[in-house]
Amino acid sequence: MQKLLPNKYKTVGILILMVVILGMVTTKLISPDFVDKNKGLLKPILKSILVLGLLIIILSKEKIEDEFINHCRLRAFTFAFLCSAISGVFSIFWKDDSIFDSSGFQVICTQLFSYLFLFAILKSNLFNSVKQR
Repeated sequence: MQKLLPNKYKTVGILILMVVILGMVTTKLISPDFVDKNKGLLKPILKSILVLGLLIIILSKEKIEDEFINHCRLRAFTFAFLCSAISGVFSIFWKDDSIFDSSGFQVICTQLFSYLFLFAILKSNLFNSVKQR
């Protein structure tokens, strides 16, 4: 038995995500001096809010919650774990490369974004339609 947030929270999570991203871009464009002066304070707060928005999206129910959606969730979580594990292995070998930086935020974002990406693909039933052709 899964305990998920009601479907309306998905909209809240998307709004949080959009506000944070738009806020970061507009603040950087309008007053880059403010961003540079307060980077130590802004960066952790915005990262935390970004992760919170992603978590709210992931932990919200779909409009129709059935066994197919649960199966898609499980496969997407498995894929997300594998993506973060693989990026962790690569970060061991390429420590100087910023692409494979394995900070906690990078690992969490890798998991959350890869989950959302694969879940959307699985939910749209794209893989099954390709297999049937």
